[in-house]
This record gives sequence, structure tokens and C-alpha cells, in this order.
Amino acid sequence: MRWPTLAGALPKHVLADEKHTRLGGGKCYVATTVAKECVLGVAVAENAGTEALTKAYGVFAEEAKAAKPGYRPETVNTDGWAATQNAWAYKCRFSYPPPPSA
Repeated sequence: MRWPTLAGALPKHVLADEKHTRLGGGKCYVATTVAKECVLGVAVAENAGTEALTKAYGVFAEEAKAAKPGYRPETVNTDGWAATQNAWAYKCRFSYPPPPSA
């Protein structure tokens, strides 16, 4: 049996946030991507920095692009944490412009 594809159902607007929790006795952050009452992506980040969150949110980005090449959400709602915004704006490979050079 072949499962139907959900590529056409990928949302235009998503919400991204981290759940602060513990895993194996240590603190970690679970990066979540959600929309329309559906969890689209979940991945563990070792810390709340840009690099770790980029890697975690990148899991959803890669899966979404595999399902629908060229997919890019129109908006990503975040709580204002700079590392989350940086991960989505510059690093999740949705064809956003690169960050300004330092």
C-alpha cells in the first residue's frame, strides 16, 4: 500500500518554539514546528543557541523540502528568542538571504 503524500497540505504559516525539558538527566530543548493544530516537526537541541536550534529546526526544513521541493513557509511565528529567529531566517535552508556579514 502506498501512503498519500501531504506535500500539498504543507502550511503557509508555521509556529516555532522550544520546550525546555530534561533528557537523560541533562537539560535540553525540544524544537517544535506546528501549524493548524498539527505537530509538523520535533527535534532535540543540545542548547538554546543558534547553531543547535538551526540543526534541530533543520530537520523539519529538510523533511518539508523532501516532501515538496521549493516549499517555504510565508511566515514563521516565534516568541522573539534571537537564536530561534536566526535559525529560521538564515539557516533552515528555505532560500532566505544569508545573514549579514559581521
